[in-house]
Amino acid sequence: MKNEIKFAEIWMNKFLEFLKEFPEDIREKWMKSLNPLILTNTIDGIHYGVLFNCGRKDRLEIKNNKSLNIPDFYESIKRYNAGKNNTVLFGTDYLPYYALVNIFPLMPSHTTLAYETPNPYTGIDKRVGQQDLETMIKFSEDTGSVVWHNMSGVGSTIPTWEHWQASSFIPPIRYAKKVACNSKDHIYHMPDYPGTNIIFNGETKTENALKMKEILELNKIPHSIVVDGGYIYIIPVKDDMAGSKFGLDEKSRIGSFELTGYYVALNIEDFYRFASDELMNLPGLESLPKDQKVIVKTVLEKGLFSEKELDLLNFL
Repeated sequence: MKNEIKFAEIWMNKFLEFLKEFPEDIREKWMKSLNPLILTNTIDGIHYGVLFNCGRKDRLEIKNNKSLNIPDFYESIKRYNAGKNNTVLFGTDYLPYYALVNIFPLMPSHTTLAYETPNPYTGIDKRVGQQDLETMIKFSEDTGSVVWHNMSGVGSTIPTWEHWQASSFIPPIRYAKKVACNSKDHIYHMPDYPGTNIIFNGETKTENALKMKEILELNKIPHSIVVDGGYIYIIPVKDDMAGSKFGLDEKSRIGSFELTGYYVALNIEDFYRFASDELMNLPGLESLPKDQKVIVKTVLEKGLFSEKELDLLNFL
């Protein structure tokens, strides 16, 4: 907990320092990004949540305002290396990645770990290796953050730059019951979590996780990697646009952040639909308990492979 508090304080100080460079009216709009609406519900001991960032609309206007000269990753890192005001959070502690405050955050403490320049292995065939995983484990353990990465076929809002995302928000997957399926190699799964999943821990965790990743890539199965402390989660995605099946925003998709158990509503109407009975009346959902108003679990079930469809243990 101490790591998370310290990390959040440093993040906020850096974010406020960055905002000083912009006019007051822009700063006020930008600060709305730090006040997300969150609804949660507990199912089988897992605290699922749906999140809407109240400042998303204003934030988009700011992002598209070319006259503000908002720095990209490369410009931010150049400014950091030149000793100027910057958005870099932890500097060069995690090379080849630089850890930067995400200036358009989903929530406070949202961080982007990015290469200095666009990496040639981006797009469909991203490369994640031993050093990448070890670096993300170190960052997660140092800051108390969960770190996630969109692999091939899973939604990414920055497809041209090799990067990871992080936040000190406690991810719902941390609450999920983990059952050993290979105690010798510290391999687990979450039987109560929607969809097939596999978790690696122990001395061989990075080796086993990379082996699973390569097998999924070879079979063209979209998937994401999530790092939470010493645990590496790999979750295959069957349909990253599952949200649209419920009449949500047509751009609604399942990325790595959603796979941790938080679903991001793209507009306020969708957010409030999660809090009403409207979603419960859709075909196929009639049998769900009426008090299950946050249906993140159900959305994930539509978008992820089931254990019957994809037995990851057979790949190892």
